[in-house]
Amino acid sequence: MRNEKAKPLIYRIAALTLLLMIVFLPLIMDASKPEIELLEDECYTEYYEYLNKSNVEMYLTFNRDVRSIYATVKFYDAQGICLEIKRVEFYGYGKDAESSYTLVEGEVDSYEIVEYEYELAPALEGYIHYTLIFIALIFLVLAFLPNYKEYEYSGRIISVYAGLMHYTLRVNGELYDKHTTLNDLISINLSTTLEDGTHLWATISSLRRITLKINNIIAKNTLNHF
Repeated sequence: MRNEKAKPLIYRIAALTLLLMIVFLPLIMDASKPEIELLEDECYTEYYEYLNKSNVEMYLTFNRDVRSIYATVKFYDAQGICLEIKRVEFYGYGKDAESSYTLVEGEVDSYEIVEYEYELAPALEGYIHYTLIFIALIFLVLAFLPNYKEYEYSGRIISVYAGLMHYTLRVNGELYDKHTTLNDLISINLSTTLEDGTHLWATISSLRRITLKINNIIAKNTLNHF
């Protein structure tokens, strides 16, 4: 009886907690990850003498998944003279990023990454996150369906529980009638006749609204309602 009395509240707290956890899951996942750090960088060049230009391909490796990178890079010739400063765009593939097509004036011998801006890959892809939120919302709606009511009559405590599948009618904690079904589109009736002839009839709607009749009179002196 106590378990049935607490179930509706437990379901609602659990479903609401689940929803909040899923909503903030990307932030929680991001917070648990380390600060982004450039672990490795490589550069491959091809010099076109007739153009006096170098085609540059750069590859960066980070400690976290990245979506895009914009880096300011200085390119030098063999004498250490700065040929050009360029803002290079990179495309992320997991923890690796590859530069877009980049042409630099002169024959590139070395380079220096001055600074970079980045966009991290989401900790949880949008469509997965929204699907999880949708599922959690369904659970939340279902969690608000279970209902429990207690009534007092002639010194007796009559309780009616309407769960997701299970429905019970108890008097002073003793089970008098029960029903189990997965069909949410029908009303459920629970009934019993006590030793003194008192007739109890509980009607539970598809939305778990409980109505109790005692000797064909609707009971109104509710003690607890969840």
